[in-house]
Amino acid sequence: MSAKYWIAQYVADVFRNEPRNVGVFVSTKDGVAAKFVGESDENPMDGRRLRAFAHPAVYRQWVEFWRDEVKNKQLESLPESSAVNFRVTEGGTVEDTGSDSADAVAAYLFSTLVSNGGLEEALQSAESMAEHKANLYEEIASVLTQMRLLGVENAAAPVPHPVLKEQAVTGRLLAEYKPSFSQQNGALYVMETVDFTGNRRKTSRDHAAWAAYMFQDVRSAPRQMQVNPLAIIKVTEEDKTSEDVRTGLALLQNESAVVNWLRTDEREQFLEDRRRVAFDTHSSSSPAA
Repeated sequence: MSAKYWIAQYVADVFRNEPRNVGVFVSTKDGVAAKFVGESDENPMDGRRLRAFAHPAVYRQWVEFWRDEVKNKQLESLPESSAVNFRVTEGGTVEDTGSDSADAVAAYLFSTLVSNGGLEEALQSAESMAEHKANLYEEIASVLTQMRLLGVENAAAPVPHPVLKEQAVTGRLLAEYKPSFSQQNGALYVMETVDFTGNRRKTSRDHAAWAAYMFQDVRSAPRQMQVNPLAIIKVTEEDKTSEDVRTGLALLQNESAVVNWLRTDEREQFLEDRRRVAFDTHSSSSPAA
């Protein structure tokens, strides 16, 4: 069974346009559910947890409105009700939820995308994330450099369409992202590295959640070319015994193609695809690359 979900966001400064995830909505074939910042089992809305909002009373009113929409099962129309400071965006679909209830899926997504230890923390801890992904990122960059496929934006490149490091791309909500790598030739290839090996598996899961969100947002932005998201990961069968790793993998697989750098065949195919796109004189938007 699968579940469709939406994300409630708060934008404190509309000029900086830095949305903060504050809730999730979930719809399954068996029902709907939602969970928001400030709610707990003991207290429907704990005012002590609303200090991040400039106007907590306004946030409470939005939660009441959203709750009414959930009660009426009007989730599909939620994005249309978005305002300047409070909005709802489409999140995507979670596959293989088994017999989990809508409430259980909402709790899982909330912990991943909203609460401490989830996407919010990952976004606020860019330095920690950068440190975590450094080894795999640098390894791939080194190989691409040796292949003379790595270029610099606006510089004379040895190839027509080089792979670029950490170049800004925009999402549907005009948020700016800097994926590990990108490449453009007929289609825009957005690539992020996620290392599931080692002991920092919650950090890996949070990084994967951020990457999946970026892929979804960039792909849904209006532009003249197709966007092909690609997650380049390191993961072993032993790593997959971790629930955090399985969760991270599921999020990535739902939003992108996935290449395991530890698998020789997948690594070589990825590098061959980068070479082909770099030199292809016939612009192609094939998702295979």
